[in-house]
Amino acid sequence: MDFCKRCGALLHDNDRFCASCGAKVSGAPSGGGDYSGAAKDAQNNKIMAILCYFGPLIFIPIFTAKNSPFVRFHANQGFTLFLAWLVSAVLDGIFWTFGSLLGIFVLILSIIGIINAAQGREQELPFIGGLRLVDQWFRNV
Repeated sequence: MDFCKRCGALLHDNDRFCASCGAKVSGAPSGGGDYSGAAKDAQNNKIMAILCYFGPLIFIPIFTAKNSPFVRFHANQGFTLFLAWLVSAVLDGIFWTFGSLLGIFVLILSIIGIINAAQGREQELPFIGGLRLVDQWFRNV
């Protein structure tokens, strides 16, 4: 299994360019163990990063994988989605249409986040990707 040295994405045998970041793939294959620290972190912590997008389960990665930059990136996005989901649940009882639309939007962004985490990518989600709430609220954790 080969990984992109620039972004850590999984490469297929005959790839000349990374499908994720567009970087040119070097001629020598990495052999599955010769990839950068960021790619190794992503490979080792995919499950925790995926867990970040499952509502209240976000707190497990926040407290158990706090030293992983890959998990921290996805925790920031997952925590923002969790808060948006809470808002949609409250609004669903008051303004049914708006709460439901927000809930659907959160679900779509969560699926995109899960796909990115499963592929080992740190790609910001639309609209909420730049928010760093975990870094602000759980700074000392």
